[in-house]
Amino acid sequence: MTLFQFHFLLLKLAYRLISLALATWPLHGHAQAVQPDIVQLGKVKLILSSSNGACELTIAGQPTKVKLDLAGPCLFLRRHENNIAFYRYPKIGTTFLIAGTPASLNYLKQYHAPNDPTKLVASDKCSDQAQGVILNGTAVTLTQKVNNELFCPYIGRDEKDFYHFVHYLRKEAKK
Repeated sequence: MTLFQFHFLLLKLAYRLISLALATWPLHGHAQAVQPDIVQLGKVKLILSSSNGACELTIAGQPTKVKLDLAGPCLFLRRHENNIAFYRYPKIGTTFLIAGTPASLNYLKQYHAPNDPTKLVASDKCSDQAQGVILNGTAVTLTQKVNNELFCPYIGRDEKDFYHFVHYLRKEAKK
């Protein structure tokens, strides 16, 4: 192992320890308040919250909330520097993905080899479920919920995954 690799592993370990300490998910059986996940997408402010165990999406300035098919708490998938991950498709709209309740550590174990320093941990908040949301003007269209795949809010997904949600899993528009 080179000195650079060693320093990289130390930084990653420090990041994970800090993330775990700041995590908003219940730890050791003690319930904690879950803060809404708020992002800015151009001029549109999106607010993702949980109510009665279900995820709800609110667009700032709009009177209604859109109930998702996901159990809360939920998080927007992100990419570089904590920005929301999204793709725009002509004549369809802007698409983003939402990860549902964090998966159990037992579920996460199947995605890494033993002694892997990059293994997934609880602070990654990876979920085994996600749903896509498509914005086109003021119309909100949901996609079907996807189960049994790994969706990590701070690791993100490829464009092909967004394409799949938009073109194969789209439901009817809600206005």
